[in-house]
Amino acid sequence: RSVAARKYPVMARILGEQDVRIWGVPNDSHFGQVLIEADYRMKMIAMGYDPQSGIDLHFLRRATADRKPIIELESGEDQIRLLTSLDLAAQSRSLELTFEQMDSANEFLAKSMKLWLSGDAEGMYHATADEFADEALTAFGKRMLDDRNHAMSRRIIDFLKGNTPTMVIVGAAHYGGPEGILALLRKAGYEPRQLARNGISGRR
Repeated sequence: RSVAARKYPVMARILGEQDVRIWGVPNDSHFGQVLIEADYRMKMIAMGYDPQSGIDLHFLRRATADRKPIIELESGEDQIRLLTSLDLAAQSRSLELTFEQMDSANEFLAKSMKLWLSGDAEGMYHATADEFADEALTAFGKRMLDDRNHAMSRRIIDFLKGNTPTMVIVGAAHYGGPEGILALLRKAGYEPRQLARNGISGRR
């Protein structure tokens, strides 16, 4: 049986009784795998893990209210294309790992929050990169982190070359690592410095 079919009991145990019906979608198809994982993510939101509380949306709402221009580093279409680019074998493995890690989800979130609050860019990178350590997901992890870092860094450098003060917000996992945005900016000749509440910290 496919991962989607095998893991229904696990989803039921973690999330409680649900009424999910899928018509006309083979459960061993790529779309079926994506659909099941998307349904799981939606249930997590219903349990209180709300993306509306994210720092990116906080500043997006502020910028919109202040009528400031908003420029995307990558489009929504780019992100959807990336998330659906896994082949069926990798998508199945990703879904399987998602269910295997359900019981440790709160622990991972607590660790990530601690790293984020302490401003540990390298720690955030490694915590996220570890999620793609499985051999079936290594190539996807590179596309998810390194390839996007290079693309976003090019856009950021264009901003730096201009004369308009610009605030750039990206996910915390994109700053650290050998191919992270901070490393790429340093390679381009810039000296990024980390800000703390009481001023500039010692991290660069």
